[in-house]
Amino acid sequence: MTATSIKPFIEIRRLGFGDVGSVERLLRTSWIAAYSPFLGAADASSLVSGRVSRFRLYAWWWHGLGRFPATTILVARVEGDTAGFLLGQSDVVGDLLIWMLYVEPQHQRRGVGWALLRHFGSLHPRARTIRLEVLSKNRPAVEFYQVKGFRQTGGFVNEDERYSTV
Repeated sequence: MTATSIKPFIEIRRLGFGDVGSVERLLRTSWIAAYSPFLGAADASSLVSGRVSRFRLYAWWWHGLGRFPATTILVARVEGDTAGFLLGQSDVVGDLLIWMLYVEPQHQRRGVGWALLRHFGSLHPRARTIRLEVLSKNRPAVEFYQVKGFRQTGGFVNEDERYSTV
């Protein structure tokens, strides 16, 4: 008998007030896992401390309630656990921009990131493109987007770090 891989049921929904604590934990663990390999653990932890807070998450949640209707904030849940997070917007011509897409390390390579991308796109059926920026050194993220059909269209350097626009 051979083992088979069964993909989990992935629930995608808009960020709710009660999700903020679990999303904060998700962002902390996934940022440290993503950035430690090339920044080092101390710098990755410092980066997280400066950019992830409940206050910021509550502000994003508030924006997503309709105060800024172009903002979409999605949460992916697998078996009751918060497994992924997407923060995106539609621009004035209806194209989409992803600001953040993070998946808990233990849920990576299980379809969570792809489910978030597909759901975000389905909310904006007239969108022609999805744009995002990814740190070029974050090879797993770059490879994920390439496998999903994204292509690099540009790039820039900020604080000595190279980013790719895809």
